[in-house]
Amino acid sequence: MLTHKNQQIKEAMGPVFCIWLKRYRENHGLTQEQMARAFMIAVCSYVDLEHGDSFPSGLTFAMFITFLSKEEQKAFLADIKAEIDKVR
Repeated sequence: MLTHKNQQIKEAMGPVFCIWLKRYRENHGLTQEQMARAFMIAVCSYVDLEHGDSFPSGLTFAMFITFLSKEEQKAFLADIKAEIDKVR
């Protein structure tokens, strides 16, 4: 069970992840099906991630970071950190 603070952090990070995930997919001309295959998850699970209906596992989160360029990684993690800092 998540603590209240952990739940707040998860809720703060979720929208950032969704935005970045969809932007990455669109910028690279990929379909949701292709992204699901890259993450080794079901298409419906990927769609839930992109729409913010579910939160990524640690593995999916880490895999996404590896898809990004070094510059994108820095920007993504800065966006995530900014949201976490708001909750702390």
